[in-house]
Amino acid sequence: MSAQISRPLYRIARTVMRKSAAVSVALLLWFSAAYAQEITLVPQTGGAQITGDFLSYDGTFLRIATQHGDLTLDYSAVVCTGAACPDGAHYVAQLRASGAPRLAELILPALIEGYARDAGLVAQRDELGNGRVDYLLSAPQGGAGLLRFELRSTTTQDAIGDLLANEADIALAARALNAAELSMAREAGFGALDHAGQVRVLAYDALVPAVSPRQQTREISTSALLAAFAGEITDWQELGGAPGPIHLYLGGAESGQVQAFEQNFLGQSGRALAMQATYIADLDALAARVADDPAALGLLPVGITGNAQAIEIAEECGLRYPANMRNIKTLDYPLTFPLYLYLPRRNLHQAAQNFLGWLGSPAAERVLRRARVAGLEPVLLPLAGQGDRLAVAIMSAEGPPDELQRMVRLLAPRDRLSLTFRFDAGGQQLDGPSRSYIQLLAEHIETGRYTGKPLLLIGFSNIPGDAEANLTMGQERAELVHTTLVNALGGSLPPGTALGTETLGAALPMGCEGTFWADQAAQRVELWVAR
Repeated sequence: MSAQISRPLYRIARTVMRKSAAVSVALLLWFSAAYAQEITLVPQTGGAQITGDFLSYDGTFLRIATQHGDLTLDYSAVVCTGAACPDGAHYVAQLRASGAPRLAELILPALIEGYARDAGLVAQRDELGNGRVDYLLSAPQGGAGLLRFELRSTTTQDAIGDLLANEADIALAARALNAAELSMAREAGFGALDHAGQVRVLAYDALVPAVSPRQQTREISTSALLAAFAGEITDWQELGGAPGPIHLYLGGAESGQVQAFEQNFLGQSGRALAMQATYIADLDALAARVADDPAALGLLPVGITGNAQAIEIAEECGLRYPANMRNIKTLDYPLTFPLYLYLPRRNLHQAAQNFLGWLGSPAAERVLRRARVAGLEPVLLPLAGQGDRLAVAIMSAEGPPDELQRMVRLLAPRDRLSLTFRFDAGGQQLDGPSRSYIQLLAEHIETGRYTGKPLLLIGFSNIPGDAEANLTMGQERAELVHTTLVNALGGSLPPGTALGTETLGAALPMGCEGTFWADQAAQRVELWVAR
């Protein structure tokens, strides 16, 4: 019996699990047999036949689901019968990706075409309709096909359904998977999709507050933004505008970014989205509605504001957060959202692995920049660029002056790297994006990028009124990142690499004291490198 879940069945399961996260997936898996593609395998040298449901083929190995569990076999060593048997003689490596429209329609196509240019291949694109696009990468001048992509534009939820139904090799997600989805994947035999090797952050996107050009308000604080979208502030006069009602607009209800905003910002601040908020799935239509409505307050992806006016997030203590690539890359911009690739535990053809490996290259970074999202490639941020944070740190400092002097002495000979490590809600483990950063940083260290340039992990914390506890907590977090990174390097640092830890406690605040964003952003470890 197959352990895969059909996409329609997954939708049913998702609905049930939303109501009761404790429900078992076992009964749902039983029904998936109705969607199976059965094949029979007989060893070339003779022996007992094996019957099971076709799962995947990577050009060398065939995966089938049998009553005894999933098996992976060398396809050249067996004879296959059944309609689902792959054609090994004319096989072209295939990578099927399903997910959020911004990823499936814009970002991944741009990366595929960029990879083809970089590798000297020809990319042929075919529109299949119903949100599906096919790319075939071939050798130039009529050469053989090397890698085929099948892209399906849907939602983050249905992308996970495609993955569990074995209809996709990659789920493209505009938010992190929730506990129910991760549980379903584990019970269906797909492993821990939130662990390193099965999840990677492809890029960072962001939402920006936007208004009509006829609205006089040009900035808003994080607290006011949350209060407005929770329906606690309903009149523009409370936000510095002319008296009148606030009309709230967001992208589609199934948009991963919108769900992340509702869960990670409104939800974690103890709020829920106001009932009067309007969802508009088409982003161009959303931008047009915000631009046309003088009472509008919308949330739009960076770079897709159309004629609407993006406004800046500015806090009362003097901190400002421009929605630029630097702040998005460092996660210093409050409404930053990772874009994820989720992969099941399975073999991929070498051609597919080559593409996935290229996604971390400088060439891929340039493609992502043109698509108006921030890649993971680190950039240097000099101390002089920390002006607002330094000013607020000095104005809000409660400790002795020598602590400020220690901070400046520590940071002055160094530049900040854009890699910032953050933690889950409990503060004890690195979050998903930070685990991706660990892998990326380990690769860069192994290739010698930081040989002779000492690295320093600086921990921060924000326990109100307890400077000593903040210093202790910051040090513990820096040491946790240090240990995790060294483990990723096989237990030791390469020759010529220096990696230290320090703590600055509550110094260099990311938000105004007492605000939701300040408390969330303070729990971090920054990476600084000697000049």
